[in-house]
Amino acid sequence: MPTRTVTPTDEQDRLIRELLESGHYGSETELLGVALGLLRDMEHDDSARAAALRRAIAVAEAEEAAGQGEDYHPGLLDEIEAGLDRS
Repeated sequence: MPTRTVTPTDEQDRLIRELLESGHYGSETELLGVALGLLRDMEHDDSARAAALRRAIAVAEAEEAAGQGEDYHPGLLDEIEAGLDRS
C-alpha cells in the first residue's frame, strides 16, 4: 500500500481530532476511508442525477417538437425534481 503525506488545514485538523475523539473512528486511516467512500458515493449520485436530467431534457425537447409541451406553472419544477428522485 502506498504511503502518502497529507497536510490538513487547521480547520480540517480540528475536525479530524474531534471525529477521532468521538470514538466513532479508530484511526485517521479509517476516517479517511469513510470520507473517500462518501465522496465516491456522492459523485456516483451526481452522475446518476445528471443522466436523469439529460433524459428528462430529451423527453421535453421531443414533446415540444411534437407540440405537446407543458406550460410553466408554480410547482412544475418541484414535480420535475420529484420525478428525477424516482429515477
